[in-house]
Amino acid sequence: MREHYENQITDHKPLCLRLYHGKLETTFSKIFYSNKDRRRRYIKISLEEALQIQKNHFCLKMVKVLTKNLKLLRKCLSGLVEPDPAEIMASMPAAYRFSVSALEEELAHEEPGKPQQAQAQAGQNNASRRDSPRVLTADGTLVKSRIEALIYNALLASGLEFRYEYPITLSGITFRPDFTIFLPKGRVIYWEHLGLLGKEGYRSDQQFKLKTYYENNITMGINLILTADSIDKSIDTQMIDEIIRGLKHIAGLAA
Repeated sequence: MREHYENQITDHKPLCLRLYHGKLETTFSKIFYSNKDRRRRYIKISLEEALQIQKNHFCLKMVKVLTKNLKLLRKCLSGLVEPDPAEIMASMPAAYRFSVSALEEELAHEEPGKPQQAQAQAGQNNASRRDSPRVLTADGTLVKSRIEALIYNALLASGLEFRYEYPITLSGITFRPDFTIFLPKGRVIYWEHLGLLGKEGYRSDQQFKLKTYYENNITMGINLILTADSIDKSIDTQMIDEIIRGLKHIAGLAA
């Protein structure tokens, strides 16, 4: 997705605009500074030129937000450690050591598939019980948090086709992305809102999920959107609006 907005940028330092509401018409002027006295100057421009400047500012802001999210994802993935049962067993005192292979066979017998997959699936189920829907949206759907309801209602008003917690199976594990957005030509965008990053268990679950997404070609800047609560549990609603405007542009819907 980031590449899409980067390709739309025609000027990385676009001029600023002034919107003037006159009695007979509304006009745009571009703003620049004189090299002589550094005073601000205004030049009236056409709506087409104003639209291009607006698009440049919007795309630059989108690229900035997506780049920040991509750095967050990379930082999150860098902290993910794939456990080696043999190394962990070797680090334990002799009194606690036993046959790891026997335990893995027992876990595999209880539930087909890799032990890690079984553990991840159990974590997903436990998370579902902990985070049962409790906030009502505009169309009567229950979601897990106030901010998820805000995103849901914004998507609902946008006219985009989407589903809440629509299941997908990746590497044998079923995940439920917060929002699955269906765009023209079969394109699908997944939107995850990370609302409990202050909790260690939640961070660990999200690291595993994002790693599995990455391994299955679901990545930031292409088909994955990540947002998160701030420390005070708030979110930048303008950022949500900008993300949805970008999705509507891709879908060919009027802004």
